[in-house]
Amino acid sequence: MPELALLALTFLHYAYAGSTSGATAYLYNAETGGLTETGSIGGFNCAKALTRHPTLPVLYCLGTNAGVDVVNVLSVYRDSFSLVQSLTLADSTFVEIRIQPAGAYAVISHAGNNNVYVYAVDAFNGMLSFISSTAADTGGAAMGFSHRGTYLYTRRSGTTVHEFSLSGGMLTQAGTPFAPGTNTWIFVESPDSRYLYATTGTTSAFRFNIADGSASNFSGAAMNLGFSVSGYTFHKNGFLANGSMVFYSHSSGTIGTLAYDSSNGNLSEIFSLAGV
Repeated sequence: MPELALLALTFLHYAYAGSTSGATAYLYNAETGGLTETGSIGGFNCAKALTRHPTLPVLYCLGTNAGVDVVNVLSVYRDSFSLVQSLTLADSTFVEIRIQPAGAYAVISHAGNNNVYVYAVDAFNGMLSFISSTAADTGGAAMGFSHRGTYLYTRRSGTTVHEFSLSGGMLTQAGTPFAPGTNTWIFVESPDSRYLYATTGTTSAFRFNIADGSASNFSGAAMNLGFSVSGYTFHKNGFLANGSMVFYSHSSGTIGTLAYDSSNGNLSEIFSLAGV
């Protein structure tokens, strides 16, 4: 069973998942939350991370090819793909790629030196060009943007979360670090900017109140999803425009959807598909 990257919800009700053999398109049923495979592209590794551009029909696949990590930039229309750029990175210890909500920058985390690398995103075709590198001590495990893309949250030293401001392609330490008291593996923020979610590698997820946008005033509470979240990752672009859904994937080959309750921030599973 190939390892799945995170689902990326994009235009026209399609979702996408990456694996060691490429990327796959799934038609999303808005009424049931169901996903049906409809197309794929192969020839490269996309198992580390998969994300979409917020406005362009472009996907970003991170995976290891011939011992070196590569970001493959894909133009996508429904379930059809075309390769736009293959960006070869320095080694094979990069972990995560995120696109700023405004779409101007991409950030890639490195597990070896714990740096975060910032790239400019071409406004026409989504191609990447390097801008800067910042020591963030992320451990390469978790990153997440604030809703407006002004702040980047990173996991530091296993249990501590830090906040960076992003301006002109440069990251600057901001706020006060906070410790949720557990490992955090991936972040996804609610579309109303009220909550930041993180899986913990246990049977619970964590929900942080970030209504004021400041990491110094985070308050976190464990949230039981009703199923084991060990090995699960929420999708970083997973919320629908109306804020009603978030996608997740599992390293064992399961993908699914969760309903979002905007009144209290709770998530509940409504659909899962195994054997992907």
